[in-house]
Amino acid sequence: MPEVLTGPRGLFHKSHKQSIVRKILLYGSSNTAGFYWLEGATQPQYYPYGLALARALAPEIDIEIDMCGLNGTTAKTMAKKRDAKRIGCSYHRSGQGISHILAQRGPFDLVLIMDGTNDLVGGLPVENVVKSLETLHGACRDAGVPSVALSVPPNEASGQGNKYAERCKLNEGICSWVDSGRRSEYAKRWGELNDCIAKSVRRGGADMFVDVDQCHISMTL
Repeated sequence: MPEVLTGPRGLFHKSHKQSIVRKILLYGSSNTAGFYWLEGATQPQYYPYGLALARALAPEIDIEIDMCGLNGTTAKTMAKKRDAKRIGCSYHRSGQGISHILAQRGPFDLVLIMDGTNDLVGGLPVENVVKSLETLHGACRDAGVPSVALSVPPNEASGQGNKYAERCKLNEGICSWVDSGRRSEYAKRWGELNDCIAKSVRRGGADMFVDVDQCHISMTL
């Protein structure tokens, strides 16, 4: 089920004038869940990027985050089950369909969607993955909530050869779709994670941005 994340209360000093709390939904697969491994561990750990987001925005902006990260789940499945009360996923976790969350746990001020990696690994056509992501953002539009499309981050599985080309093509497809939407009455946004990761690599070396499994974003990013 969605997890609720907030900024550390110690960052909000009594002297600071509190603003209205903004509510954000983070939706995606294992990178949204914050999946990572400790060396020698038999089960994965979790550090959602939403925790870093809440900390970075405090104390100027206070946010409450609902996070739904479905390990190993494709955008195709998420789109198909967008109304589901329960979606099972790997490592004994579960979540809910995006439309169900928006209806039952809203209202939300913003939704951030990062997905598509598992579709590429599974060999699904890029065009179909873009359509699945469009469906997820369409669910946000239907609920009257603005959404941000985050790019598919680099990882070992899509780091070279055909998979690298497909990841680039998918990100270009998402970006083009978002650009076309800016001319409509309902604005969307695009977040390029590759730029953030590249800056991290320049700060700390080529392996700083990836977990030990070479597939997930490191919690040190």
